[in-house]
Amino acid sequence: RTGISGVSAEGAATNLRAEQPDWDFERTRAAAQNSWRRQLSRIRAEFAKPVQSRIFYTALYHMSLGPQLFDDVDGRYRGMDLQIHQLAANEHNYTTFSLWDTFRAAHPAYALIQSDRVPDFVNTLIRMAEQSPAGMPVWPLQGTETECMTGYHSASVISEAIAKGFSGIDVERAYRVMMQRAVGENYEGLGYYRRLGYIPADRVGESVSKTFEYCYNDWAIARVAEKLGRHDDAAMLRVRSTNYKH
Repeated sequence: RTGISGVSAEGAATNLRAEQPDWDFERTRAAAQNSWRRQLSRIRAEFAKPVQSRIFYTALYHMSLGPQLFDDVDGRYRGMDLQIHQLAANEHNYTTFSLWDTFRAAHPAYALIQSDRVPDFVNTLIRMAEQSPAGMPVWPLQGTETECMTGYHSASVISEAIAKGFSGIDVERAYRVMMQRAVGENYEGLGYYRRLGYIPADRVGESVSKTFEYCYNDWAIARVAEKLGRHDDAAMLRVRSTNYKH
């Protein structure tokens, strides 16, 4: 039995008492198996060969390992500013967003098979952007920013959820943090990207990759700008999203 908390040792003990008040190994094992059966049954697929089925459902299992809950049963969590914050009732905070790895396919799949969690995922990313000294999340893990990938694809994930009409997301608040990164910060070559239309390889590492990632981020944010009626911003971002031509 293990109690886990990002807040305190006392929080870990409280979580353990709430989530597993007694100890019955067989009941715990059965509950875990049933939980995974429900998760893996969100997609029912048939294949010509058993090995294809194993590959598919193993991939679905891996995809279901994150993002992970990162709040205590009393709604407290440790933010990206390392301070303790309190969630409103029925809200959740998450961690382990390997966004460069997941914005293309995993998060679009979550929108289909984990739609109940998508607003919490997005609201977590917005809070992270507001609370983190590093700004928009890039690869947040356990209350810290690892900054180990290019682009800032929290914008891509947030924009996708807004474009697909998920409720419970403050679009203006989301747009504010995305535009702060897009037009206001000199993050990882963004100054060159805005001024020259590309990132010089002799000035910033991973210049081509970063240029391509920022193009997609711009295109994604432009969709939100249009939704909010910020047509000038949208037009500027759409033009910038073609910087890959340079």
